[in-house]
Amino acid sequence: FPFHFWLPGAMAAPTPVSAYLHAAAMVKAGIYLIARLAPAFADSEPWRPMIISLGLFTMLLGGVQALRESDLKRVLAFGTVSQLGMLTVVLGYGERNSALAGLALLVGHALFKSSLFLVVGVIDRQLSTRDIGELSGVGRQAPTLAAFSIIAIASMVGVAPTVGFVAKEATLTALLEGGTDPGAWIPLVGIVLGSALTASYGIRFVWGAFWTKKDDAGAPLPRTEWPDPPIGFLAAPVLLSALTVVAGVAAPWLDVALSGYADTMPEAEGASYHLALWHGWEPALFLSLGSIAVGAALFWLVRRTHWHTRVLPFTANDAYNAVLRAIVRASVWTTTLTQRGSLPVYVGTIFVVFVAAEGTALLASAEWQTHLDAWQTPMQIVVAPIMILAGIVAVRARKRYTGVVLVSVTGLGMVLLFATSGAPDLALTQILVETVTLVAFALVLRRIPSRMGEHNASVLPVARAVLAIAVGATMALVAIVATGAREFVPISTRFPDLAYELGHGKNVVNVALVDLRGWDTMGELSVLILAATGVASLVFVTHRSDLLSRAIAPLPTSAIVA
Repeated sequence: FPFHFWLPGAMAAPTPVSAYLHAAAMVKAGIYLIARLAPAFADSEPWRPMIISLGLFTMLLGGVQALRESDLKRVLAFGTVSQLGMLTVVLGYGERNSALAGLALLVGHALFKSSLFLVVGVIDRQLSTRDIGELSGVGRQAPTLAAFSIIAIASMVGVAPTVGFVAKEATLTALLEGGTDPGAWIPLVGIVLGSALTASYGIRFVWGAFWTKKDDAGAPLPRTEWPDPPIGFLAAPVLLSALTVVAGVAAPWLDVALSGYADTMPEAEGASYHLALWHGWEPALFLSLGSIAVGAALFWLVRRTHWHTRVLPFTANDAYNAVLRAIVRASVWTTTLTQRGSLPVYVGTIFVVFVAAEGTALLASAEWQTHLDAWQTPMQIVVAPIMILAGIVAVRARKRYTGVVLVSVTGLGMVLLFATSGAPDLALTQILVETVTLVAFALVLRRIPSRMGEHNASVLPVARAVLAIAVGATMALVAIVATGAREFVPISTRFPDLAYELGHGKNVVNVALVDLRGWDTMGELSVLILAATGVASLVFVTHRSDLLSRAIAPLPTSAIVA
């Protein structure tokens, strides 16, 4: 949840596809991702609450919905949703024993769910129906299919000697010994409830597919005639069901195969757990038996009350559709608010988001500089006032060319600051970009009036000024915090030695540009190439527009008269 809605709808696929994709392969992609990330995020504070909460909700939601379905394939589909939720909880728990139990659950689920999907395929092929209400007495006519289906269901429910029993006991033991946190009981209770639901819809599957149904008066319903399928149809589900027992008996060998991943996780507080078919009369065993008993009672209650046929006032599909409608409405409102065809609105939105995001991060940062130098070189005292003055005059300028030139003055001031601060490569890049940008502005300004409209000065001038000051202050604070957050000696202090030892050159700047800082140089070249490409495009478009204007210009009157 909330990305499970596609799975039951995908049950229209052929049965072998369902058995492969929905039991063993495709649906495990998310579980595999959680298993890969768990060793790194096990100690992260948000990881366990988020993963466990989503997993528990998914497990219970899928289990409840599986009890309401009448299509055998959809029962298994929502059962898969529930099992994936359980796997999410166990693998996301973040401890060594739970990781081992999660992998055992993964193996067991692949075996028993593949077998059950193939069983449903055989029933569908022989009887052309998967509806529980249309099946009665199939088990007496197909005892082999029914027997191995019961074995697969036993593995899903957690009955010895199947691998499902081994995995379920390992899961409950891992959660029982999983720590003393105040909320440690929540996953345990959730897994027990989910196991009870699993037992309930597992029993319902066997009853719906193979049992002899009775009407309200207690009389047996007419038996569904069962044509014997080819023996090859039974081979795959029989083999997979048998493997659930083989894997359960071979639990010690399975433990050796799965412990490599489990050992990458943090150790639990108790002793390391090992997979085995029998661990004795332990609390996990009684919890497992209790969940099966509760599941059987729940199945009986659902049958007696016909709860599964009642129309619920609100379902998960309704919630999903409501969320989609809310997203669409929010998108329409956001688009209406921001997409107004106004460049100032677009730029202002970007700046507001920047100030809000960076400002929040700055307020949360503790890396503030406590000592600031007013200047490092005398050139800064000369250049900085010129840049400030040029910026102020550019804001007040009424001619576009004047404003562009003054903005370029601030850029050229940055060139001087870079050059006098030991960064000649940055100075060179900056002066080239400023030159190209000035040319681009000149080409663009040829097509628009030379003077700025008077209306520009009257549209929220105070808001514009406040936003501009906020952006400048935010950038200044970013620089202050960035320099204060430095914990190590800059690598640039070793450039002279590295240039000679690794770059085999005596010119530190040259070696740094092409070797030590090669990626930075490539980035700077990319900026220059993009800027030059933009200017070339403007020149080409302008030239092409002039040619097109001359080509379609009307003939002079004298030529028409002649």
